[in-house]
Amino acid sequence: AVYMLDAEINNGGHTQYFFNSSGDDWQNALDGLKVMGMEDRAAVFQRSLDYFGAKGPSSDRKTRQTQLSKVYRKHEADLKKLDSQY
Repeated sequence: AVYMLDAEINNGGHTQYFFNSSGDDWQNALDGLKVMGMEDRAAVFQRSLDYFGAKGPSSDRKTRQTQLSKVYRKHEADLKKLDSQY
């Protein structure tokens, strides 16, 4: 899950990660970052998750894509900054 998170963010940013099926596994990716001691990356990723609200992004891809559309419209610049920080 962490490998796919890294690959997607490094290729097309958080937006790409959440859009693609890799985003179905976001909770395992977050947990994996923490277990591996990658606290800085986990913190950046957590900030991107926070835009989806208290429950986080849906694990259902189509639902998450709808959520992402709303998040992206409101927070495009912030997400791009997080891409650079990651």
